[in-house]
Amino acid sequence: MKIELKNIKINLTFSEETTMFMADLVINGIVVGEANNDGRGGCTFYDAKSYNVKKQEFLPDAERKRNRELIQQAEAFCKSQPKQVVDFGGTKHEFDVTLESVIDDLVTAEVEKKEQKKFEKKMVDAILWGKPNGYSYTQVKFKIPLAKIPLMQLQGVVNKYKTQLKEGEQFLNTNLEELGIKL
Repeated sequence: MKIELKNIKINLTFSEETTMFMADLVINGIVVGEANNDGRGGCTFYDAKSYNVKKQEFLPDAERKRNRELIQQAEAFCKSQPKQVVDFGGTKHEFDVTLESVIDDLVTAEVEKKEQKKFEKKMVDAILWGKPNGYSYTQVKFKIPLAKIPLMQLQGVVNKYKTQLKEGEQFLNTNLEELGIKL
C-alpha cells in the first residue's frame, strides 16, 4: 500500500510542539482525504474527502465511500506493520505503527528535505563546521561563492579554522573536497 502526502503546506514559524501543516492524503495514487496538525502539540488529524472545493459541491456517495474504505484499509495496513523502534537518549522504545504516525513521518521527512536544501545553499558561499547531526554550527561567510576564491587562499582559511575545531566537530560542507580542499 502506498501512502503519500501531496500539496503539503508546512508552517514552521507557527509550529510550537508539533509541526503545523496541512496536506492532501493520497493512498494508492488517489487523493482520499486531508491531513493536518495545528502545531500546538496535539494529534495529527486526517479525514476522508467528501467535498470538492473547486466545484463547490459534495462528492458522489460512491466516491465518499471509496475514500473512507481506502483510509480504513490504510489504517489496517499500518497496524499490520512491525513496531517502530526509536532510540531516545540511548533507550530503545517501541511504538505501534498507525496511519497518524506514518503521516507524521512523511511530514518530518519533508521538513528535513527542505532544511537540508537550505543548508546546502549556505555551503555555496560559507564554510560551516560543527558536530554532525548536531543542532548548531559555526560558519564563515564570504561575499563570493567558494568556487571563485583561489584554491590556496581557501585552503589557508580551512587550515586556520581546522585548528579551532572542538572535540567531535568537523567541517559540514560537502563541497570542499570537490573544490580541491584537503581536510
